[in-house]
Amino acid sequence: RDSRTMGRRAAPSDVRRGGGRLGLLAACLLAGASAHEDSSIRVLGSGGAPGTPSVIFPAAFGPHLPFNTDLDKAVAAAEPRDGCGPLTTSADALRDAIAVFDLPGLGACDPAQAAARAAEKGAAVALFVSRDDSLRPLSLGRATEGSPAPTIPLMIVGKAFGDGELRGASRARIHLVAAPLADGAAVRHAIPADGLSLFAYEHQQAGSFALHVFASEGDPDLYVNGPAALDALTVPGDALTAQYSSEDLGDDLLTVPGAAAGTYLVAVKAFAGATNFTIRATSEGSEAVMALGEPLRLDVPEGAYRFLRLPGEAGGARVFLTTLAGRARVWACSTFVPRPGGDDACAVAADAQGTAALDLGSPAAGAAVHLVVLGMEAAAVTLAAAMPGSPIALVDGTPQGGLVSAGNPSGTYTLRAPQEGTVEVTVRPQGGTVRVTLTEVGGGEWPVPAEEGYHLSLPVGAGGVCAGCDLELRVARDVGDVSEIVPYTATVSTSQGIVTLEDGVPHVDAVARGALEHFRVRVSDAATDLEVVLTPTSGNPDLYVSHVHRRPNATHHEFASTTTSRDTVVVTHGSAAMRDCASHIDTVGCSFFITVEGVTNCTFTITASVSVVDSGLRIDSPERLAGRREFSNAVFGPPLPFDAISREVAAVEPPDACADLTSGPLDGKIALVDR
Repeated sequence: RDSRTMGRRAAPSDVRRGGGRLGLLAACLLAGASAHEDSSIRVLGSGGAPGTPSVIFPAAFGPHLPFNTDLDKAVAAAEPRDGCGPLTTSADALRDAIAVFDLPGLGACDPAQAAARAAEKGAAVALFVSRDDSLRPLSLGRATEGSPAPTIPLMIVGKAFGDGELRGASRARIHLVAAPLADGAAVRHAIPADGLSLFAYEHQQAGSFALHVFASEGDPDLYVNGPAALDALTVPGDALTAQYSSEDLGDDLLTVPGAAAGTYLVAVKAFAGATNFTIRATSEGSEAVMALGEPLRLDVPEGAYRFLRLPGEAGGARVFLTTLAGRARVWACSTFVPRPGGDDACAVAADAQGTAALDLGSPAAGAAVHLVVLGMEAAAVTLAAAMPGSPIALVDGTPQGGLVSAGNPSGTYTLRAPQEGTVEVTVRPQGGTVRVTLTEVGGGEWPVPAEEGYHLSLPVGAGGVCAGCDLELRVARDVGDVSEIVPYTATVSTSQGIVTLEDGVPHVDAVARGALEHFRVRVSDAATDLEVVLTPTSGNPDLYVSHVHRRPNATHHEFASTTTSRDTVVVTHGSAAMRDCASHIDTVGCSFFITVEGVTNCTFTITASVSVVDSGLRIDSPERLAGRREFSNAVFGPPLPFDAISREVAAVEPPDACADLTSGPLDGKIALVDR
């Protein structure tokens, strides 16, 4: 956690800051939040009329109130106010009431102890008033050894409400919300700094499902508990109180493999500042609904399919598939097709080991477009769709593919500048030239020079972009270029983000003496060899690599190369680091994090190459063992055929086959013999 926290972004305190297109996007997301409210408490007047709602959070342990139900109760102030001694408040006042405490100070008693004293006198809820107005659900702590197990719900409210309206109240209404997530549907929402939103996902049948959180601002984290009856599930407040979690920078993608049918409680928490986000839950085989201009990240195992749907207004849009690792194919279909191939409904297809684009043409008015993605190899991809001339939102540090041509002369992308640090732009055209500009919406404009490898670094503040401003990146066709089509990838990163490197693609950058630049490479197959090559073009940089620390350095790393010339790190498929990282491929994915440190001021090129080892043997089933394995041929006897064969495997008895076999027939099978 400490290594993850280092250098995390401090999101703007006002989620409505900024203007222009991204400001409008933020406003739309805030408007979308009106589809459901977060958990709240209201003081009830003498006539029962509810007052203004205030945000309330449940504890991440113990029982909680029923979801999506109003709870009207009497309010009783506890004495002593922190509950760290025998309560002098009468049992009559506390019976079936909301007992109100001040959150105990550090070194005082555990909130669970105060709640236990209230429960002994019959209280229904223990409500704690925070020491300030920054609400943190984990301020209530976790279930700790020696503390009494709570028998009533613990909740927390902000200081302004707790010391104001609540102190003089006789009754209050609490409404604990878990908003429903429909399979494949997108839900937009906004939460304040340190806030927590809860969702309920009803998983209809056994099988994997994926949760994706896209942040247009801030850094949300994702936590899941389940399955069980909704009101029996513990609120997941962090990685220690959740069965499944993803705390990635920027967007989060979490897969729950082999999930049992039932209800799952999903929490999205704002890590450090307000956040606007979109969340989707998609079961295996169902379609995720895409939104124009908003990228969606997918992990696609080899041979697996993922399904998406664009709404009817997407006619004339263009879909971009950006492959970050592996190789994938995408089809656009007029109807849902579970296995495309020779089907008239899927007339448009494209392969990508980099960037691919599909022009959707003009489907029937109001007709949806169905997208199918196949993992030709295990692949990590992003998909985005946009109408001509409309922008695509960028994820900090993640490459976004595009192309320019005579019929599509430019592509536009948006990102919000951080409050401090730097903004870096890198555009990589393939087979042609482009013209690139970065614009402050309503402000300055900076060309991204081709002679410097389409790379630009600007400070936030004096001499650069303004803090918290909306930025627009425009990649345009170079009128002097005779290339008919020029595909490219565009990456905008901040000093708080981590740049995702494309497989085998050199990335040009610079680092000052004593400073650090951070990168990542995604791995989608356990049988992978990774090579990271750092080539200085001036000065002396050093290289550090880790799958544990998100920002490795000279003291926290698994691999390092600190020569005065080219630095190389190789992580083999059989290494402990690759095995450990690959064990997370099916859930939160596997990434290796890379840091370049400037021993002197320097410029450099960094390339991460991912090579899937394939000696010809692959296990198909059972699913938990599926994947490539190494094997070698004997140097005597008949050779294996060059054409692929697929056979059942049978273990022999005795295992070493050094006596007559007592196992069953082996006709046409692969016999497994111990050496």
